[in-house]
Amino acid sequence: MSWWMQTLLILVLALVGAAGSYLTNERPEPIELIQDAWMRTPEDVAGLGAVLWVDARNVDQYHVGHIEGAVNVSLQDWDIGLGELLTVWSPEQDIVVYCDGEGCALSRETAEKLRADLATDNIYWLQGGIQAWEEFTLR
Repeated sequence: MSWWMQTLLILVLALVGAAGSYLTNERPEPIELIQDAWMRTPEDVAGLGAVLWVDARNVDQYHVGHIEGAVNVSLQDWDIGLGELLTVWSPEQDIVVYCDGEGCALSRETAEKLRADLATDNIYWLQGGIQAWEEFTLR
């Protein structure tokens, strides 16, 4: 058998093996945020009155743009953000945490951590993130 036939045979066998591996291996499911009792839609938040906004994104994203009055409390810089939050928050005030959008779980994770650290239940996460809020306020 000539060298080019051997090369072609090896290439075909490698492709068949790769295709078989691709078809039999499990691929991760897309991120789906589970709705829970702490999730709020933009319409829900509008009905809460004056809330304290918490931006769960990293500091660079926060500086690019955020909801007016929002405090940046990212999981990466937790102690700094939590300290800033404590200077402007009163325990009877509702907190709404947001991040980028539908696929972002940071808001939910941050809200859960805030509820545990602040020992209060009036902390929610915004479904759809900052994008959903901006679309809602443009209506």
